[in-house]
Amino acid sequence: MKANEFMHTHTVPTTYTLLLPIFEGIEGKNLLRTGVMMHLLKHEDVRVVMLVKNQERLEYYRHEIQHERIQFIVHSGRAGKTDWREHTFEILRYYMLRSRTTTLRARMLSATKGGIVFYYYKLILHFLLARPFIRATIRRLDASINTGNFYQEILSSIRPNLVMIANQMDPDEVELIKEARRMGIRTVGYMNSWDKITARSAMRVLTDQYTVYNDVLVTQMERFQDVPPSRIRTVGLPQYDMYVRPEALHEVATFYGHQLPPYASRAVHGERIGCDPNDRIVLYSPIGSAFSNSDWDMIDLLHQFEVDARDVYAWKLFVRFPPNDVIQDDEIARRPWLRYEIPSKRFAKHRGGDWDMNFEQLQQLRETLSNAALVVCYASSFSIDAAILDIPVININFELRKNINPLRSPTFFYGTEHYRNAILTGGIQLAQSSHELRDLITATLRVPSTHHNGRMRLVREQCTYADGNSSQRVADALYQWICMQ
Repeated sequence: MKANEFMHTHTVPTTYTLLLPIFEGIEGKNLLRTGVMMHLLKHEDVRVVMLVKNQERLEYYRHEIQHERIQFIVHSGRAGKTDWREHTFEILRYYMLRSRTTTLRARMLSATKGGIVFYYYKLILHFLLARPFIRATIRRLDASINTGNFYQEILSSIRPNLVMIANQMDPDEVELIKEARRMGIRTVGYMNSWDKITARSAMRVLTDQYTVYNDVLVTQMERFQDVPPSRIRTVGLPQYDMYVRPEALHEVATFYGHQLPPYASRAVHGERIGCDPNDRIVLYSPIGSAFSNSDWDMIDLLHQFEVDARDVYAWKLFVRFPPNDVIQDDEIARRPWLRYEIPSKRFAKHRGGDWDMNFEQLQQLRETLSNAALVVCYASSFSIDAAILDIPVININFELRKNINPLRSPTFFYGTEHYRNAILTGGIQLAQSSHELRDLITATLRVPSTHHNGRMRLVREQCTYADGNSSQRVADALYQWICMQ
């Protein structure tokens, strides 16, 4: 046998490594609790390394997500360390974006900070800096400045073929992109939100490729973030696969070694939440303490509507709190009549991204939503969750308490770039007063098909794909990019 033939027959199989941080609950929910990693790991030449910020999260995920080719490593990112250069670019990124939302935000801020002078100061800065060539220049400067080599050692040790991040607005993940680029490692951004492109800021550093939920975001990525469509893949929302294909969640859980019980029947679900099988359930999703000071007032108002409803118009209230908020036990104790669920495990004592929803809690979410007759909430992606199951949605567009800070007003979001698009579909009803909210609840329960066509349009525009295969599309894109030479 010739030497080159021997070498050929004994070639060591190639292994491709994907590295990604799971620093926030939304990243775990969208990437670990969906079929994305499951489908990717069906390729036997792929392994996945995930970074978590502390030992508690490491032990938690090791228990929840078990697979021989998944590895969790504790890495604290920058661990809060920064300098004046990092701080400068963090400030600049907010002025590098000009959209309907940033203009609205400047106007709302002017009500508490400096009035009209402050408003025009903000607008001028946006006008000067929110230009493609200015953004490109600032991004080049940002990428060239090394503020700590926080990820150099871990990248050198793991030598990934692809680095994936799911929150390009997080300074820790920005630093990971910068370090990966300096080392010549390919990068991909998973845009896990429908609002950050237009609402928050410009992305400080761009990745090589992107996945986005829908075609609307492709247009917005090009217009507001300077990413050409050739670098973007539309994939749908993996977290919605379980709505379209209920078995999708069970498939993922089984892949990681968990056995979920069958979905609860309407009778069993009703018994769990304190309702009869024939009760019509109005599901209320509070916006959270960061955006409103009147969530508990709204719960009391809806409860009064429930008490006043009679006979054919009767219904039962059920409250599902946000997974990223801290719930006040004393407020719950004051309301012994309250039917509710707290849908996540909290790792922190304050509001934020340090949470997780396990497979059982996700199954409970689907059961809760699919058994609801109507969803009531403020401006929220939960409106799309309801629409994909063709459940009527009412958004609250009034306030029960005067709010000194306009940016903590839940009605602020109806004027934003992303939510205005959702409202224009006609799939979301807006209640402008408490009286109108009561009347809309009664009318919608009477005729649930109201605004059906609008809900279908909302799903088409905001999901693009609603076939239950979005996780597969993300995995296919990742495998293609990870194998690129």
